[in-house]
Amino acid sequence: MIKKILISLTSITIIGCCWFFFTLFDAIDLAPTKNNHLASEEKWKIEQRADIDSCEKHVLKNQIDLRRRNAKRVSELAFRTQTILFFVICIQIVLLLILLLVPKRYILKI
Repeated sequence: MIKKILISLTSITIIGCCWFFFTLFDAIDLAPTKNNHLASEEKWKIEQRADIDSCEKHVLKNQIDLRRRNAKRVSELAFRTQTILFFVICIQIVLLLILLLVPKRYILKI
């Protein structure tokens, strides 16, 4: 009975971690040079505009930089979280294999 409970808890943990791992793929910035290029293009377009003054241009450029910095931070955090989740998944798989391979008589009875 205890073996079934441990196997189900391990399986649920693996499934949950895998789901969270794959949902974080949207937050990872896989092509930072492309996004940096797009940000510099946006800044250049703002600089070319004649309908706004220099203060507004400066504010808009700072907003672009802030968005880019925040996106980088989110991407770094998502990558770190995925790394931790990967190790948790590996540990859980090892535990699951041990649970499946160990005979019932060696598992502690509670």
